[in-house]
Amino acid sequence: MEALHYELKQLELPVTELSAQAGDVLKNANATIERVDRILAAAPIDRTVRRIDSAAARLDEVLADPAVKQVVDNAAVISARLRKLADDGDLDRMVKGIGDTAERLDAFVGDNQYDVRVIVQDLRVTASNLRALSETVKRYPAGLLLGGPPEKIQLPGTPR
Repeated sequence: MEALHYELKQLELPVTELSAQAGDVLKNANATIERVDRILAAAPIDRTVRRIDSAAARLDEVLADPAVKQVVDNAAVISARLRKLADDGDLDRMVKGIGDTAERLDAFVGDNQYDVRVIVQDLRVTASNLRALSETVKRYPAGLLLGGPPEKIQLPGTPR
């Protein structure tokens, strides 16, 4: 028994210090709980929940739309076709073909750049002539079939 009493005496715990630290921990915990309570009281939780509920309802409506299912189904079909093209090597051949065509078109335009410029200028002149013809037909529609614009009539009493 004396040995136990001796061991307990040597095991002296700083009870006062531990008690003070425990008190500080409880004060900090209470302050934190009060802050959380203030935040929750100020937060528009009810309005937020209503908005989330409204958004979920709208999302349900959108997802229930048959058009959305059709889009998803079409995307799946397109994806499957592209995967098959890629697996068969057709996609690589198509890309190479498009690249080759672009190179040939670039070379063609480069070789015929002057001719293309002349053709564009001629098209502009033609468009201008068509615009003038259109204006004339608007002013003198019968003139298109019968000849030029009608002769101006001299009204009596007006100077010539």
